[in-house]
Amino acid sequence: PDPLALVPLGAATALLAADFAELLFGNDASHRVKFGFVLPVGLAWLAGGLWLDVTRRRSWATWANWVGLGAAAAGLLGVFAPVTVPGFVVIGLLGAVALFFSAFVRHWSFTVIGAAAVLFGVGGLLGELGGVAPVAIAVLGVLFIVAGLRWSRWREPIREAVLARLPAGARAFVTRLAP
Repeated sequence: PDPLALVPLGAATALLAADFAELLFGNDASHRVKFGFVLPVGLAWLAGGLWLDVTRRRSWATWANWVGLGAAAAGLLGVFAPVTVPGFVVIGLLGAVALFFSAFVRHWSFTVIGAAAVLFGVGGLLGELGGVAPVAIAVLGVLFIVAGLRWSRWREPIREAVLARLPAGARAFVTRLAP
């Protein structure tokens, strides 16, 4: 029942945010402006999902995180409209941050969205290279597979190393977030 409750609610809040942009700026509000209003809604859903994690409602948290990641990704893609090299770099870097964060929350949703964002950013950058892109994409694809296999081994040691350096209060919060 969790996805049946949260996914339509998340889609409705994202659409309401886009409609709110039209209410403020009129019917001629650009797509970039509309997605700019969707981005904070996605971040709010992510914050709600993390709060649900801390309060031990993991099944609800998983779907709240999916809704938040989807809305935030749509907002980022709509706002940055990565048709330039800096846009692709920003999307790829945010994907790498989501991958790193997945080690702490232990939700595969962050891993999937992070990997997709990194691949989207790298693919877009390689598309800018022209004729070299197909070979470069094939080589990077193999490297991403190798890095993904390594990541599954490195995730816990990275988490433990970072947790050891955090203050006690932050360490307790992260441990409550994902034991």
